[in-house]
Amino acid sequence: EDAQFDQLAAEDPIMAVAVKTLDELSQDPQIAHLARVRREEERFYQMSLDASRSEGVLEGLSEGMLEGLLEGERKGLLEGERKGLLELLLELLEQRFGPLPPTTRAEIDAAASEQLRAWARRVLTANNLEEVLAA
Repeated sequence: EDAQFDQLAAEDPIMAVAVKTLDELSQDPQIAHLARVRREEERFYQMSLDASRSEGVLEGLSEGMLEGLLEGERKGLLEGERKGLLELLLELLEQRFGPLPPTTRAEIDAAASEQLRAWARRVLTANNLEEVLAA
C-alpha cells in the first residue's frame, strides 16, 4: 500500500530513496511494460504449474484405479476358482461317501484352495471320509 511505503520512507532514509526510485521507475513506460509482461509470465507459469499438478494427480489416480481393478480382478478370479473347487469337492464327497455332517461341511467351507485341492486328490484313493480329511 502507498501509505505503508510513505510511512517506511518517513522512518528510514534508505527506504525513502527506495520509494522515490520505485515511483520514478513506475512512471517509465518501458519498465511498466516489462512489469506487466513479468506479471503475465508469472500468471502463465502458475497456470502451467497448476495444470501439471492436475495432470499428475489424474495420472496417479488412473494408475491407482487400474492397479485396484487388476488386484480386484485377481482376487475375484482366485475366489471364483476356490468356490468352483469347493463345489466340486463337496459333490465328489457326497457322491462317494453320502451326505456330509454339518461340522464336516463347515470345515470344508472354511478351507483354503490348496487344502481343497489336496482333499480332492484324496477322494479317488481314500476308503472313507476320514481318510480324505486326515491331516
